[in-house]
Amino acid sequence: MKQSKFRELTFKNQEELDKWLNDTSFKKIHLKDYGQDMLTIWVHESGEILHCDFHSRIYVGKFINMKKLAAGNHVNIWDNDKNRYVIYERLFIEALT
Repeated sequence: MKQSKFRELTFKNQEELDKWLNDTSFKKIHLKDYGQDMLTIWVHESGEILHCDFHSRIYVGKFINMKKLAAGNHVNIWDNDKNRYVIYERLFIEALT
């Protein structure tokens, strides 16, 4: 089971969140737009999702398979119930910054 280190953090305002993301993020994932609402994910070097531009309550604190983190791949997110990474086919990595 993977345990979140950052999920419960709170911020006073958007500026504080932006600074923290800038200081803490390892990669920023830009997703191909297939009509889904989420297009950007900020990830810690551990693979933990720090923030996303939509559905943050669902995804923050989950873990991405860093071995598969590359443009042209789908996002693979750890599922604690299944005890393995699950491919999210609608989350296709277009670019990393």
